[in-house]
Amino acid sequence: MKRHPGRASGLLVLILLGGVGCTAYPALPLSSDGDASSFSGVVLGLDGKPAANVAVHGYLVSNNSAGLVSNNSASYRVLAAGLEAKTDAQGRFRLSAAAGSSLNIEAVLADNVKALQLNVGTSAQSLRLMLARTGHLTGKVTAPGRSEVKNLLGAEVFIPGLPYQVHTTETGAYTLLNVPVGAFTLVGKKDGLGTATVTGVAVKSDATTQVPDLALSQSAPTIERLTPSNAGPGDVVTVTGVNFGTSTGTALRVDFNSAPATSIERIDDTTLKVVVPAGAKSGDLSITVGSVQSAAVPFTVLKALTLTPGNASVIRGGTLPFSLTGRDTSDRFIESPTASWSIAGSAVRLDGDTLYGVSLGTASLRVTAGSMRLERTLQVVERYPSVTTFSGIGTGFADGNSQQARFNSALGLTFDAAGNLYAADSSNDRIRRIAPDGSVATWAGDGTADQRDGARLQARFKSPNGVFFDRRTGSLYVSEAYDKIRKIDSSGNVTTFAGTGTPGFVDGAAQSGLLNTPWGMAMDAAGNLYVADSRNHAIRKITPSGAISTFAGSGQPGSLDGKGSNARFSRPRGIAFDADGNLYVADTENHQIRKVSPTGTVTTFAGSGRPGYVDATGAEAEFNEPYDLAFDARGRLFVADFMNRVVRVVTPQGAVSTYAGSGRRGLYNGDAPYAQFDNMSGLAIDAAGNVYVTDQVADVIRKISP
Repeated sequence: MKRHPGRASGLLVLILLGGVGCTAYPALPLSSDGDASSFSGVVLGLDGKPAANVAVHGYLVSNNSAGLVSNNSASYRVLAAGLEAKTDAQGRFRLSAAAGSSLNIEAVLADNVKALQLNVGTSAQSLRLMLARTGHLTGKVTAPGRSEVKNLLGAEVFIPGLPYQVHTTETGAYTLLNVPVGAFTLVGKKDGLGTATVTGVAVKSDATTQVPDLALSQSAPTIERLTPSNAGPGDVVTVTGVNFGTSTGTALRVDFNSAPATSIERIDDTTLKVVVPAGAKSGDLSITVGSVQSAAVPFTVLKALTLTPGNASVIRGGTLPFSLTGRDTSDRFIESPTASWSIAGSAVRLDGDTLYGVSLGTASLRVTAGSMRLERTLQVVERYPSVTTFSGIGTGFADGNSQQARFNSALGLTFDAAGNLYAADSSNDRIRRIAPDGSVATWAGDGTADQRDGARLQARFKSPNGVFFDRRTGSLYVSEAYDKIRKIDSSGNVTTFAGTGTPGFVDGAAQSGLLNTPWGMAMDAAGNLYVADSRNHAIRKITPSGAISTFAGSGQPGSLDGKGSNARFSRPRGIAFDADGNLYVADTENHQIRKVSPTGTVTTFAGSGRPGYVDATGAEAEFNEPYDLAFDARGRLFVADFMNRVVRVVTPQGAVSTYAGSGRRGLYNGDAPYAQFDNMSGLAIDAAGNVYVTDQVADVIRKISP
């Protein structure tokens, strides 16, 4: 017989309980370790007297619901090694185990003299184990349903919960020697042939018991339910069904669409807890017990989560409904995926699928699904920003008050020192000036699509894209789609500052350097003008004398961080400097916000690179063709998100939230979350923190008041 003193587990039966007689025996002192459970008692010999120098073994009982303890570490989850002690001269013993443990306790004087007490509860102090002579079990393992099998060598026979097992001969015969007196369940198993169980097998002292045949058969495992039915890698899935082979220790495998699970907790024959493995894909989930595979059931493995809204504001005393969606590994949309939710902070309360603004301040909403985690910042405010129409009544050309003026594809915006707003009125080929009261006048251009220098009202522009006001000199710079930068000085004279009007990608002096669809502009502290050279996919630098050089970008489209020409952009448009001299770029067709250090090193500040609408932080956020940028006095970056038809705001830490707009297309004023826009292309912020955007299709200028 093969004996494994450290591997016990199972459906155990009480054998020779120490309740015989009434003699009191002094117990050993209790353990002083508060983190341990102490088990003590006395072993009585065949003569009923305390037996000295008897080996006492303690086997930790499993914490699974079937109470199983391993007899075979390859087949069961073993929670700890066996514990051992020797009785003293008065037959006393003490075992210590981790706090809260239960033990099966066996006393062994000799191979044929033993005592056993099972499922002993925590910290039992008055145990009595009475030694008795052991008996033997003999029998045969058969495979009646497999007539072609002639050799049964190596089938395993064991008593669950005792450290006894044996393997059969070729004919299937076996003998288990020196088993304590009692009644047991006997299990036989062999890979490929299945298992068999015989219950109520009686062991008698100094006798051999003939056991009925262990007739092996295979019952296919069946999966009845998966909870949850979708999860991410690292999540625990509870599998319920039948015939999971836990009680027999049969080898088990769980596959997530061919990806094997590496962490499986076998609760009992009907329940498993399985961790979704890394690399798992949506598809068939199956269980294989021994060599028998279950029918597959569908399971969805999550790849990404989207929380709507994400970083957001809620009015104090108001509510904000939210929803969670996801994508699986096949990129299918998943509505209401399984996840856990929590709130950090007291400003917001979570109830079901609704957030309640409790007090002014911020809180964090955390959503977790396996290894995926979303964390969103929620701000409780007194009121929402308000959206109004600042100037314009629609498409056309007309100067006049705010209710008379008309624009035609107004694009870039900029403020002068006096608070006048300038707009690049692209299809009218003019530069318009909007006073603080919303009245509009033509500042430069006669409306003819041409590139003629001269006095501002006689000069001509051709599809102006962007405008930038230099407050130090009072000059207004204009970028044109037809490859020039024009300058309107403080006296109203229009000159060509850089570019020839011929598209190209050439560094050089003002008369030789070439641009290709320049767009947004910004100026550094030294007076150098930076330009988003859109079709050249680069950021160009123009000195006060008009000399052009390439600051970042290679001239080829792409999305690549790096320094100078090693970086790549794709149709950049708006640009803006922060207070530290870093240049931020609306990388329009990469759907990202990029950051360029003063030395020309490009990194991605926010945006995943996929077109979408997700309020999140850094690379988790999604934009859809960001067009223009501007910083407010608090260092927050505002973004005109063109195709999403919303204004986004990004904190210095890269947390993106929606500042105004519902995302629906329209021309609706009111509280910022409910307002509607129609393709915003230009954005500027005044000294009071009001945000202005050009609503390009509606041909009006909108104002968002904080």
